[in-house]
Amino acid sequence: MISDTIRTKISIGQVILYRRVSTKKQVKGEYASQLWTIKSKYPEFSIVKSTAANITEAISGRADPEVRMASGLGRCLKLMKRHHGLILLVSDADRIARRADVFVSIQKQGLGHRVFDASTGMTADDIVQAGLHQKIEAKTEEQHEAKLIGLNKYRASGGELGSKNIQKHSHKAKLKKKQLAEQRRDEILQAAKSVVRFNRGRTPSYQEVCDELDRLGIRTGQCRFFTPERLCQWKKQHPTEWRQAMQCYSSPRRHIRFVITMTQIEIRNRRDRKRYMCNITQGIEFLAANTRQTLYVPDQALWLPIWSNAQVCGCRCCDPCRGPPTSPLDKHGLTYTCALNPGLMEQ
Repeated sequence: MISDTIRTKISIGQVILYRRVSTKKQVKGEYASQLWTIKSKYPEFSIVKSTAANITEAISGRADPEVRMASGLGRCLKLMKRHHGLILLVSDADRIARRADVFVSIQKQGLGHRVFDASTGMTADDIVQAGLHQKIEAKTEEQHEAKLIGLNKYRASGGELGSKNIQKHSHKAKLKKKQLAEQRRDEILQAAKSVVRFNRGRTPSYQEVCDELDRLGIRTGQCRFFTPERLCQWKKQHPTEWRQAMQCYSSPRRHIRFVITMTQIEIRNRRDRKRYMCNITQGIEFLAANTRQTLYVPDQALWLPIWSNAQVCGCRCCDPCRGPPTSPLDKHGLTYTCALNPGLMEQ
């Protein structure tokens, strides 16, 4: 049956094309087959001109509704909620799902009349009303049970299932799982930091972080939505990283304030020392020019001539005095005395 609604939406480019396969091995052939099914009914259909979005995914049709709403199908439904003129087009009804509760979930969201099956021209509401969604689920279960019976017979007859290098494949899968977990951890922490910065340092609630994770398309390891309960459980596994993420707004500023304060203190101390030494030098020159006495400066060990400018002591009489010159008389015949031990020259 050809639908006039689908023709109209194709002509104005308001179609969301959704194609689903169960495994990644089916991607190469199944996507093209589903597109051919649509074009056989609607020759004017074109991905470039007729679609507002082209979404594909490899996921089992027997997955539960929460997983499906967190995957590509859920992304399609969100687009339909934002843009009321768009419709969702699939090649066959079982491409939507192979579970009856997924069809019921779409109908409860009020989007069933905008989800179309190209092969029959029926909407999701029509499929539910006719009971076809239950037939799809029953047929899928029968096929699954028949497949299990066939595998059991093959195993009973001596056939071997699986790969001989299962240990090697298991090790690779373990490493891959660990890598994905670390990548997911970094994405969650980055999303939490962005919420903290947006709140200008205020600690966000779990629901706020979950909303940001949903907006970024970040899911749990089981491809489900993050909820406050799941996020709290994840936080218990990474307490240190979570605490650092919550302090990402204030910690850099505290560090910068500490560096600025210490720098200001060091500059002030250097300026005070420079002023102190300048005052001492000026006082020494004034007193040495107007008196005939030996001067003592606490911060320096000096050898002073009786009527001359200050000379640095070179003796080893005591610490921090560095001792007298090599000779008590310089080339001008001036006599020196130690500022710290004036009786040293008499010895």
